[in-house]
Amino acid sequence: MLNRLTCQILLTLFGLSAIGGSLPAARAQTAAAVTTCAYDPNSGQPNPLGMRVYLSLQAVEGNTNVIFEEFPSAVAGQVPTTIASERTLTFYNTSISRARELLLSEPSYYQTLVGSPDAGSFAAVNAVLACQTGDAVAAGRPLPELGATPVRSPNRPLAIAPGQRNTVATLPDGNYRYWSGTTEFRVLSDDELLDLGGVLFLFRKRGNQVVGSYAYIDGEAICVSGQVSGNTISGQAYPADGRVSDPGERFESWGPAGLLQVRRARAAGFYASALLNLDQLSRINAGTALPPAACEPQTDSD
Repeated sequence: MLNRLTCQILLTLFGLSAIGGSLPAARAQTAAAVTTCAYDPNSGQPNPLGMRVYLSLQAVEGNTNVIFEEFPSAVAGQVPTTIASERTLTFYNTSISRARELLLSEPSYYQTLVGSPDAGSFAAVNAVLACQTGDAVAAGRPLPELGATPVRSPNRPLAIAPGQRNTVATLPDGNYRYWSGTTEFRVLSDDELLDLGGVLFLFRKRGNQVVGSYAYIDGEAICVSGQVSGNTISGQAYPADGRVSDPGERFESWGPAGLLQVRRARAAGFYASALLNLDQLSRINAGTALPPAACEPQTDSD
């Protein structure tokens, strides 16, 4: 089996550049259109590989690359250190649809790419892929329309200082998380966020419309929906417990951070006017949880 696989595919580790001279340069940048299939956040399902692993396919000049990326993980030591890896399975002279068929029908391809005979089936990953065709992009990076789970890039960390990033309004459509803390690492697990605390905003963006959960980690949460301009979202806010105060026409802070301002409380359990400023938050990995699809008033049952 290994000899047959060797004849059909080329499995490379991230950073290795020695590819047989007679083989086509499948990973090279090209001016031709590129088809990319990546995790689709609109599938209603979480990424089956979790928050630290990402798999995408790219069809370039008749070849298909299947890119398996493990995001940076912390390594214990005297200084902050992370380790990450990338493996690429290349199907030569194979369309992206045919490559998906092969991955489904012959488990050895997927298991060899992942590096484990116990990796299971490609079927769960295949079920949440969506494909787009556009200009050539770097291998391993999804097209913006599919960018719900931020993909690691050695030259662009996921957590970016507020003054050094584009605004929320300029983000491509997708799902995102913004956090009030700072970290040396690009990816944070749920346990790490619980330890670090702070404010977290998990949201989806479609055009200039934003819907998301604004919460104090391991604390109160409120659903915010509205239009985004720059880094400010203006719209309505719906507390998870359905409890509202009565600030009248005067804005007041919701929570001690002062980032969310609310007014015009309604008896149904929401604020008809809200302003959420994300200037002080930084973008981190999107995580495995999906943001709310819509905000609705919650009835207080206490």
